[in-house]
Amino acid sequence: MGFHYPNLELFSEPGVDHEKPEVLVYEKRGNNLHLVAVEYAAMESFTLFGHDSHPPHGEVPFHTLHAWVWKGNPNGVFANFNPNVRCPSE
Repeated sequence: MGFHYPNLELFSEPGVDHEKPEVLVYEKRGNNLHLVAVEYAAMESFTLFGHDSHPPHGEVPFHTLHAWVWKGNPNGVFANFNPNVRCPSE
């Protein structure tokens, strides 16, 4: 799923703002990190860009919505997971 870098200050604000994603998602390629997606997150479900957020799963207690803007996703731009993103251990 890549490396997630949250902006913890944004988690304290209610709702989501399309201009201020709560998380930036990076993929490591060689020795460099490349931005591949943003992730919106909130305690309550939300709709953004016409798409409903995904319910909490696993250890993630938030409703989330990824936007795979910089790395193509065969499952769709707003799919929860992107099989094209690899972690170094894979």
